[in-house]
Amino acid sequence: NKYPDENNTTIVFDNAELLFTIAGKHISFAVPDKPAGTYNVAVNTLSEKNSFSIQIVNAPAIADATTYIADVFNNNNQKHNAYRNYEDTLVTLGLLDANEVNTRRQFWDDIHNQNQQLLAQMTEEEKTTYAQLYEANKDWIENITADLTGYVSFKNGSSDCKAKVEDAIAFYNGASGFFDKMKYYWKIQIASRCEVVEKAAKDKTTELGKAAHLVKVSDGAVGPGNNFLLLLANQVAEFIDELKEELKNISKSPMVAEEVESAEKYKTQGTVEFCNGIGVKMYLKIRYRTIRASDANTKQPYSAFAEFYSNFISSYEDFVDVLTQPTLKNHMYVYRPSFVEATKVREMNRFLSIPKAGISNNKALLINTQFENNDNDWTVYFATDENSKQMFNFDIVYDDGLVKLTERLEGTVGSCSGYSLIGTRGPGGGIIFWAAAPESGPYFEVTDFDLSTNATFSQAVSLCENYTKNGTTEWFLPDDNIIADLAFQYRSPWFSSVNMSFPSSYWITGERVYELNPQTTINPDGETTIIGTSGGEDVNEQHRVRAVRFFDL
Repeated sequence: NKYPDENNTTIVFDNAELLFTIAGKHISFAVPDKPAGTYNVAVNTLSEKNSFSIQIVNAPAIADATTYIADVFNNNNQKHNAYRNYEDTLVTLGLLDANEVNTRRQFWDDIHNQNQQLLAQMTEEEKTTYAQLYEANKDWIENITADLTGYVSFKNGSSDCKAKVEDAIAFYNGASGFFDKMKYYWKIQIASRCEVVEKAAKDKTTELGKAAHLVKVSDGAVGPGNNFLLLLANQVAEFIDELKEELKNISKSPMVAEEVESAEKYKTQGTVEFCNGIGVKMYLKIRYRTIRASDANTKQPYSAFAEFYSNFISSYEDFVDVLTQPTLKNHMYVYRPSFVEATKVREMNRFLSIPKAGISNNKALLINTQFENNDNDWTVYFATDENSKQMFNFDIVYDDGLVKLTERLEGTVGSCSGYSLIGTRGPGGGIIFWAAAPESGPYFEVTDFDLSTNATFSQAVSLCENYTKNGTTEWFLPDDNIIADLAFQYRSPWFSSVNMSFPSSYWITGERVYELNPQTTINPDGETTIIGTSGGEDVNEQHRVRAVRFFDL
């Protein structure tokens, strides 16, 4: 559990001192070429003295070294290609930098060519020695990347993290609207939690220590009789590089929920107004951060990963220190791992609950919380038997398995009349389609016709800002959330009065377009819903325009 000091460490094998390598907390040495038998070993550091015995067995017999090496190259290339395919997916989704990936990939392609040249120069005796050496060390070499999410072989542990990551990626590929993004954040949080727990449980720093010693005794040993050592060192370094990249991607992803920035009922904050038996759709805005080195000193589910990653960084640096090939040393140094400080605010309506014990007024009754609208909306139902409006406080608890946060909110519940306005005409002659608060508003109304069917973006903004009716002003171009709120009312009996065309494309804020397409959901009722997707467009393209406004009664 301590980092050993090289100047105060000795290893004695059969009464002879051995060369050793320190990487992180690990001391590694190569077993000498001795006859089969039992040998005594003493490892002494400044703080500890350890004695044990090692059983040496005969080197494994290799019937055909050429065939064995071909199989090693083929199996390793299959793993590298699987990891590259995984990286390509992340690049396509914008989760990895394409230039960095291609630069790393070109470097290792050059190393592959070097490996082929080394193999071509090896004698049959060298090939046999390499095959025996690889076979003797195969377990720890191949264990370096046995648990990579990017490898098709990652099926270890109590959870299949690869399946969870692939599920999140597949969903991200089709995610577009506000609620799709919340679903993606939920899925990627589950995948991240799985990876953090599984990676910490499968500490690879022992393998880095062994690799460091292998490189120390072989790196730079180019020439007759030693090519097989350099070949083996190159292969091990590539495995370490892939492991390092995956750990870097995990460590730089904000996954630790740090603080609830707000609890929101769509567009409103503050007191949440409930009507008897009418659901209120809610979500939290949560700030997430990356895992820090200091987290190793805490007692959190992610503390083990912080401790493991700290040791991995130390072991990796010690591994790079022993490299003498300039190009390999520089590559491994430039892309070295580190802790990255980053935060990201995400909307989240998963991992949420409302404990009944936290409700301050026993006359405010929590009826239910459930997901609705094809699992898009987390909906909360309160009610009261009292004639008067009831004020109360309640908690929303967020618990994703890594972090638990609690947000205390104010609420009211009673019989409401404000919802009866939805679907009727507003003061500006538009159709009221949403009430932020049932009784007090503000309310949203939308024009019942397209201001234009073929406007550019600047024209769309101008049309909305200059629109007036019944003396009303302050009309504006909607964003994707507002137009999504409108589209959710598609099945309401009054929606025909909005006179919206489907499928269609409407300008929204940010020089973007919102595509509205009716689709049939997969459920017993075969209900039709509106699927909206937003994306950047050429500001000179022509699309439809609708104006919206807020108002209070």
